[in-house]
Amino acid sequence: MKKILLACAAFAALIGTPALAADMPLKAPPPPAPINNWTGFYLGIEVGLNIDDGKATDTALKLDKTRTFGLAGGLFGGTIGYNWQIAPSWVLGAEADISWTDKTGTGVDIPPFNPVFSNQFNEQWLATYRGRVGYLLTSDWLLYVTGGGAAASVQQNVFVGPPGPAISQTNTLWGWTVGTGVEGRIVGNWYAKVEYLFVSLTPSSYFNPAPVIPHVTFVSGQAVHLVDDVIRFGINYKFDWMPAPVATKY
Repeated sequence: MKKILLACAAFAALIGTPALAADMPLKAPPPPAPINNWTGFYLGIEVGLNIDDGKATDTALKLDKTRTFGLAGGLFGGTIGYNWQIAPSWVLGAEADISWTDKTGTGVDIPPFNPVFSNQFNEQWLATYRGRVGYLLTSDWLLYVTGGGAAASVQQNVFVGPPGPAISQTNTLWGWTVGTGVEGRIVGNWYAKVEYLFVSLTPSSYFNPAPVIPHVTFVSGQAVHLVDDVIRFGINYKFDWMPAPVATKY
């Protein structure tokens, strides 16, 4: 009899164990990692290189005053913009920036102009205002194209062959820009980007009327043709001032 009771107790324990286990609370799964959303305003800084070619022309005679010469310099500035994530994989944006630059180059007058003159061009600042269209490679990495307007302050210094006098004039040149880049979230609301921009600046007339230089004939109505190849690295901080307008699931 004792053996029968022990067997019954063991059998009851065996069939009761799953029921007890089923009644035990399960450990909650860890919360999913937050999905990044690109919507919001941002501020940033950027640093890079500004290089390419330029030349001076005579606006009246429609002749080149110099051969094409190289210009180069660094740049450093600030950025402001807004991104709007309109779909899980697409981001629209608007961005403006202004940068100090010391892009400089020099060309000497060529015949039929007087080679006693040398022309130095110094781009002092560069600003762009652009739209952006981006595709999300992942929720944290954006590949984009960009385009819009541009403006630059360009100083022309003319030296009357060494060590003669120099004259100077600064104009604001306007133009357009297109480019591409990749941007990624580093941590939290901090983002980093690498960007290339091509900038074309519309020629502007300098020294019209011509300055008076003793014993030298100075040709008026000069223009400078400049383009920029800008390669820069930027760091942005995004402000979560507004809720996202669309679902952010990637």
